Amino acid sequence: MTRYVVASNLLHLLCLHFVTAAPKSLNLMECHEFRQLLLLLQSDLKESMIPHRTKLCELIIQAWREYFQALHAELAVCLPHPVKHFLSL
Repeated sequence: MTRYVVASNLLHLLCLHFVTAAPKSLNLMECHEFRQLLLLLQSDLKESMIPHRTKLCELIIQAWREYFQALHAELAVCLPHPVKHFLSL
């Protein structure tokens, strides 16, 4: 079996997807046994690479902001001019 070194950003992204798919899993990230399981499954992983609840909350808010900005830009193209002005206020 080939071992891949998990990049910290990729691990954060995968944890973000995991937590947003199952919101109760946010608490799971703080569980010592779950963190030990992650370390067991990926030998190259370090404890410091596994995000805690605070970091995951920051990632969720950041992902939401990026999505909202993209949605806002997409809707601005579709809306008539007066509505665009109102939304920019």
